[in-house]
Amino acid sequence: MINFRLAISTVFPTVQFTLEKALTQATKLQRKDLSLVGASRTDVGVHAWGQVVHFFTPFNYDNLEEIHAALNDLLPFDIRVREISLHQLNSMLDFLPKNKNGEVLE
Repeated sequence: MINFRLAISTVFPTVQFTLEKALTQATKLQRKDLSLVGASRTDVGVHAWGQVVHFFTPFNYDNLEEIHAALNDLLPFDIRVREISLHQLNSMLDFLPKNKNGEVLE
């Protein structure tokens, strides 16, 4: 599993680190219970515009709008959650190039 960038740094906090921190606060999950995966990695200083992220949780949440609002309240102004939904998405596999039969291209 490739994470899109988890580095604990006070100089250059990563998007993943910042998002995980907000998720633990918004969902009341412990960090160890949160498995956050991004569709791709970005280097330090490179934007992550349009990054698709999924995470697994042992809980079902009835009101995603509350979590969405809480995340954006907790995140800094330059990191926004544009949409949140329940999904069977796998951001690592769903966005890989595929042929017309749906087979992953290598």
